[in-house]
Amino acid sequence: MSAGAGFQGTVQQFTEAEGRVTEVRAGMDSNLVTLRDRIEATRAGWQGDAQKAFDNVMRRFDDDARQMNQALQRIGDLLREAGSKYERSEQQQQEILSAVNKGFDALG
Repeated sequence: MSAGAGFQGTVQQFTEAEGRVTEVRAGMDSNLVTLRDRIEATRAGWQGDAQKAFDNVMRRFDDDARQMNQALQRIGDLLREAGSKYERSEQQQQEILSAVNKGFDALG
């Protein structure tokens, strides 16, 4: 079964995959905060050009972390959307089959 842009699976599989992506994102965020705090603790040791370089590295670190978070969020959103579309498609197909069966029943 397929839904969305090439995703294939059941509603349950989409839901489970979205849950795993959300867990990974939360774990990654926690690890990055811990790492950032540990790196930030060394800030006092940097001065002059070295401090500017340190600040640039930290800015890139923050930007990269934000981009990874957004990418994982988007993947989770796509999985959720694919599952919802699949579920709606399944419901529509069931309604069509039910209507066709009722039509045949009416014919005798």
